Amino acid sequence: MAFLKKFGALLSVSVFLACTCIPSAAAELKLGGDSSPKEVMAKYSEGVAAAVYSVEIEWGSMSFEYTDETLVWNPETHKYDRQGDASWQPTTPGADKVTVKNHSNKPVSVAFEYTPATNYAGITGSFGSSSATLEAAAANSDPSTAPSHTATLTLSGALPSSVTASTVIGTAKVTLTTETGSTLNSGGGAPSNSPQAPSGAMNTSNAVGSIKLTSRLKSDDYPDYLYEAQIYDQGSNLYMAELCTDNVLDPAEEKPQTTIEINGTEYYIYEAGSGYLFEPGTTVDLNTSYYDDGENSPKRKVTAIEANKTYRLAITLNGDGTGTATLTEISS
Repeated sequence: MAFLKKFGALLSVSVFLACTCIPSAAAELKLGGDSSPKEVMAKYSEGVAAAVYSVEIEWGSMSFEYTDETLVWNPETHKYDRQGDASWQPTTPGADKVTVKNHSNKPVSVAFEYTPATNYAGITGSFGSSSATLEAAAANSDPSTAPSHTATLTLSGALPSSVTASTVIGTAKVTLTTETGSTLNSGGGAPSNSPQAPSGAMNTSNAVGSIKLTSRLKSDDYPDYLYEAQIYDQGSNLYMAELCTDNVLDPAEEKPQTTIEINGTEYYIYEAGSGYLFEPGTTVDLNTSYYDDGENSPKRKVTAIEANKTYRLAITLNGDGTGTATLTEISS
């Protein structure tokens, strides 16, 4: 009987527990909207690539030589007869060419232009093709086969016989235009027979000398030294200086002689024939020897610079006591 009493107690407890769970199981569940499964949709859309412009411009040296008509002595008339035609020729193959390559993923329009220097307005220049459109580089293509165009500069007109040293006679320019109308100008070399003064940063870590402009008058009104600037070694026999003064050095009044001193050696600017100015945009010869002035003999030249303008002087030495100097205005 004791066992039955215990079992009965357990049974009554179980029934009670079951009864107490019934109200929770009977709670109602209400959902708003459609409770059926929903399909998830998707599609592929190719992204729009951003425009990236990269154009490579390869300039020839833009270096030319002008050859006049040939003079042939006529013993019967004791005069020179002119034969043939005057001509312009590039100093080396390809010196007269500029090539533009488009590595962009968008097309680029290219225009070529030549502008004569003020003192050489009679010499004109033109490119065989003044403009071109370069298609976008193809995806996954070899960069060496990028769309390209080569233009050739042709000069015409007469160069004065007094211009015996390499001289800047003009400038060549490439203008790039994008689809959006943005433009970028790229100046090329100035047609001449020698490199022009670089317009980039100048290395000023190694001063090796100076350029001095001195007055020939040497009076109280005109002191000996008018201007002096340091010269820096750029490597590969190239030396550079920057000239900027707050007053005009008038060659007619002050007659500034130019003396260049590099590593203890003095060089003088000289040129034969008439004319005594070393002007911006020109190249002159250097020599360690002093030359007296004379109408037909090499002579010292004077440097003319304007106030508050910056000029770059690039000097190339040959190692035999000679060299060249190029003066270029780089800012105003």
